[in-house]
Amino acid sequence: MKKFYKNATILKSELEPRYYILLDRNRLKTPKGRLVEVPNIYMAEAILKEWLDQTDKIVLNDMPLTQLAVRAIDLVQPDINVYVNEIAAYGNTDLVCYRSSGPNSLVSKQSMLWQPLIDWLAEEYSLPLSVTVSISPVLQPLETLEGLHNLLIKYSAFELASLGSATMASGSLVIALALCRGKINVKSAFEASFLDEIWQNEKWGYDEETERRQQNVYKDLEAAYIFIELYQKT
Repeated sequence: MKKFYKNATILKSELEPRYYILLDRNRLKTPKGRLVEVPNIYMAEAILKEWLDQTDKIVLNDMPLTQLAVRAIDLVQPDINVYVNEIAAYGNTDLVCYRSSGPNSLVSKQSMLWQPLIDWLAEEYSLPLSVTVSISPVLQPLETLEGLHNLLIKYSAFELASLGSATMASGSLVIALALCRGKINVKSAFEASFLDEIWQNEKWGYDEETERRQQNVYKDLEAAYIFIELYQKT
């Protein structure tokens, strides 16, 4: 998309602590026509920088924080319950619950990286998850699945945008929660998300497509972490 503005600035609402991005004299809107309204100056400044960094063409992939704000406004806010149901459903098939029966080095790696996250979820939120080495779906406790929904529904649309993005990128609600709650950092979240693949890469080597895909997921996890940190400065 060709760049259509000359200047980008921040506009503060006079009625409440809300901030907008002005492209020339026009307030930035989402693809669905809603105003991009963010809750604090820190998030506004970070999003503004993405627009200021654009050159002759607007590259949306270079604006992950803008995209997360749009997700919060266009996808989450209109019906938070639907979005929460979509994320909470990952609890049924969470990556960290499905283990290998061998080789021993992979089994050990999975236990070392994944089990502490399952233990944390159980200790922090009283939400235990069952683990299996079978390819068949494991039945998770109904109380845990309901508890995950009840936990997520308490978050704001902006927090859920981060959690949803991290969950879909990693394939794990547990990893996403641990990342967004500060239990693990981006590097650890990435390594947990690609544990099996990294183990195979170390044995058989990498290819360009795999590296590109992993880099994109790392960027998604990093953006989700930054976005929720910015929100929590409110």
